Amino acid sequence: MTIGERIREKRKNKNYTLEQLADEIGVTKSTVLKYENGSIAIPSDKIEKIAKVLNITPAYLMGWAEEDKKLCDIELTNGNKFEFKENNGKIKMLMKESNKSEWQEFQFDEYEQREFEKVMGMNMLFFNGKEVAPEDKIELEKTLLTIFIKAYFNHKK
Repeated sequence: MTIGERIREKRKNKNYTLEQLADEIGVTKSTVLKYENGSIAIPSDKIEKIAKVLNITPAYLMGWAEEDKKLCDIELTNGNKFEFKENNGKIKMLMKESNKSEWQEFQFDEYEQREFEKVMGMNMLFFNGKEVAPEDKIELEKTLLTIFIKAYFNHKK
């Protein structure tokens, strides 16, 4: 897969139009189309901006690394969005505040990673192997993630 194909795939997965991506990275719609078609080279500063907007790494975009595996995501009542991803055994949290267009990345240290894994493991413990409605499992996961996010930012203070 070429860099242009990865851009197109991720842009469409995020439901971004050519124009929306162009506006976010400061180029024209036709320039983004040329990037996707491979008819012009992409400057390194634009690769970084594209990766940030599409919530992927520049290394993945260039084809040098595998894509992060998405573990889960949540949107809080204040509109802030969080995604939790794993790559090569390392977990990171991405946050997009409701009033901003770019994602912030928080790489977990060993302690934070263990705590995240405990929280996600709690979801299974609560149900003790019993069959429960999928919406109940989702609701519990959201609650656990909300608690984890609050604890994470308190821990960082």
